[in-house]
Amino acid sequence: MANEKYVKMVAEKNFKKLGKLSEKKNVQEAIDVAEACGTGRSEECRNILTDILARPEREAKLAAAKAMGLLHYDPDSQIERLRHVMTDNDPELAQVVKDSIEALRSYTRENKKG
Repeated sequence: MANEKYVKMVAEKNFKKLGKLSEKKNVQEAIDVAEACGTGRSEECRNILTDILARPEREAKLAAAKAMGLLHYDPDSQIERLRHVMTDNDPELAQVVKDSIEALRSYTRENKKG
């Protein structure tokens, strides 16, 4: 469940501060920011998640990959970014990336109907 403080920051479009928080050494803060960005619908959220995906910490990557699957801003670019996540020797991360890509594809299919 996303931290309400960070979800509020996403709703208020306080992306500069969220970006700075996601870059801190505190991995839990990056995880909280990732989860909050998954509730957004903006390029800024996607960019923050992309930066978190580049962090070395496994937990941060997992949170960002999950959130990327929830963020419905630009599914094609999100899928492309997820395809580049290194999942070598990490079956859980590989599964999260696969699930997020499928969620984005489903979202795209559903929104092309009608």
